[in-house]
Parts: sequence; structure tokens; C-alpha cells
Amino acid sequence: MTDMRARATFMVLSILVVGFCVGPVMAQEATVTYVVHVDFFHVYCYLSYVQVTLDDKTGRVVATGYSPDGSEIAIIYTTIPTSSLTVRAFGQESIGSYAWSASGISTLNVGTGGDYWILVKML
Repeated sequence: MTDMRARATFMVLSILVVGFCVGPVMAQEATVTYVVHVDFFHVYCYLSYVQVTLDDKTGRVVATGYSPDGSEIAIIYTTIPTSSLTVRAFGQESIGSYAWSASGISTLNVGTGGDYWILVKML
């Protein structure tokens, strides 16, 4: 009876040791890289000084980019796989000597890494 109890105790402890060693490794997810190409739509004006942020599903800013002349930018972001990113852009539009703030927001559905293109309408 004592021999049976010792074997059972050994088996339980062995399972716990293996679980504590292998469990955290299995819980880690592979990281992926997203390259988000952001272009801007604006009408009859010059767009400049555009600051772009990528937000995850919780609303946390996870990456940023800057375009001094309002041209397309590429933002590289490495993380665990996600399903969507929110793209927020803030800049300045101008016509001649008149200038005003402009902003835009778009949601981008993503897969397991890769290149994604999005157009942000600036208002």
C-alpha cells in the first residue's frame, strides 16, 4: 500500500513539474509583423504635418508614424496576432495663407501579419 502511495505521489509531482515547465512556453503566442501603408484623402488643399497612430482593440496606442508632406507612410508594428487596428491621423490642411487642423479615423481589419493598405479621409 505504501509503495502504491509513493508511486501515485511521484506521478502527481512529475505531472506538476512538467506542467509548470512546458505550460508557459506553450502559452506564448508567435509574434507577427504588420506593415500598415497609410494614404490620405483630402480635397483641394495641401496636407502637411500628419501624425498617425495605430491603436489596438483596447484603444492603446501601439505604433506611430509621421508624414511631413502628407504623402503615404508605412508603419511597421510587431505583436501577437490581432484582428483589427484603428488608424488615427491628425494634420494641417492649407490653401494659400489659410490653414486649419484636419483629422481622420479608419478601422483596418488584419489577419496574421503582412502588408495592409488603408485610405484615411481627412476632414
